[in-house]
Amino acid sequence: MNNKLALILYKSLMLVILCSSIYSKPQDSDEIDGIAAVVGDQIILKSEVAQLIQMAALDLQLDPILDEDKLLLLKYQMLDNLINQKIILEIAEVESIEVKESDVDRALDNQINSMIARLGSEERVEQAFGKTIKQIKREFWPEMQNQIVSEQFQSILMRDITVTRKEIIEFYEQYRDSLGHFPEMYNMSHILIPITPGSKSRKEAYNLLSSLRNEIINENKSFEEVAREYSNDPGSAKHGGKLGLVGRGTFVPEFEATAFTLKESDISNIVSTEFGYHLIELIEKIGEKISVRHILITPKISNVDEDSVYQFVLALRDSVMSGISFAALAKKHTKDETSKSAGGRLGWINPKSLSVPEIPQALPSLEVGVVSPPIRASDGYHLILVHGIKEAGVPSLKTHWTEIEKIALSKKQSDFFSNWIDKSKSSVFIKIMD
Repeated sequence: MNNKLALILYKSLMLVILCSSIYSKPQDSDEIDGIAAVVGDQIILKSEVAQLIQMAALDLQLDPILDEDKLLLLKYQMLDNLINQKIILEIAEVESIEVKESDVDRALDNQINSMIARLGSEERVEQAFGKTIKQIKREFWPEMQNQIVSEQFQSILMRDITVTRKEIIEFYEQYRDSLGHFPEMYNMSHILIPITPGSKSRKEAYNLLSSLRNEIINENKSFEEVAREYSNDPGSAKHGGKLGLVGRGTFVPEFEATAFTLKESDISNIVSTEFGYHLIELIEKIGEKISVRHILITPKISNVDEDSVYQFVLALRDSVMSGISFAALAKKHTKDETSKSAGGRLGWINPKSLSVPEIPQALPSLEVGVVSPPIRASDGYHLILVHGIKEAGVPSLKTHWTEIEKIALSKKQSDFFSNWIDKSKSSVFIKIMD
């Protein structure tokens, strides 16, 4: 084991110990063991708070030795957040706010994937928590569901809150000295064209999966063994392709449409999705849920495929240079769905906030109003059009009106929510167990 991994595991172990000690078993027999707080008819378990502390501490990369005070403060913040959440959930239940299971799964997957990226692998996350990824997801699923319901309710609660021009000016005058320096900002648009496998690559992947299906059905090869050896889904391949027991809304539509029509032990025909080609085996069906295995073969991107995309993006650039509207081309061709309807417009953004590092690296060399050359990034090729630049420095109403408006609105919403919570707390029984 290398020194870096040993240090990560040591810190993770110390976090587990510290989170446990923060809520150790009470010695006073008058206390209710295991309960951190009572909110109305609901209880908050000490284990709930300890789990959230551990998750947040790993996310914030807190050191269990150097940041002990911050971890103790985190305890009170997590408990207060849970109390607020319980109050919101009671009202949200009356308002009949519901979330899809697939939305909860997706949000939880994103959080787990973020920790995997930070710690380096699934194994390190499992070692940090002392649980498998499946166990972690199962334990945190109800909390994530509650969190999403709470966020949706807060969004509904504050959707009509706006700030007037006068309020923005008054906010700026009051807080101008504490706003600090604003970063350099770019107003820009982009067109994203991912690099996708061509017809030859797709045909090769399809033929491979077809031959594997033949081996399983006609030569009695084990579906699990073939999945372990060939499947391109790293999460399920090591488990023989098993995806667990899930309900509707978990898989992409094409996969789900086939999976839910299979009988036990049936093996599907080849199913095409955005991820590639699948074989699906139904293990069992329990009520409205199914347990399935799959084998995924993802078409490989060849040099020919990449060159084809590059030439296409170059042709789009030439079209812009000859006078065709960048926005019109973006609406027709970009694969970034979040900006497609706006003609690729991203608005004013801090380059450091972009998740694609190749774009901030290219921006200093670009001219305002001139479309960039094709920029190769991890998600494909980009064309960038810079509309304007705001230099870093002290914010002013003339230069940074949009940014100051967002901050002023955020503060008004925060103040409104704090007042709403305080009023709600006064009408709900709350007891914190120390």
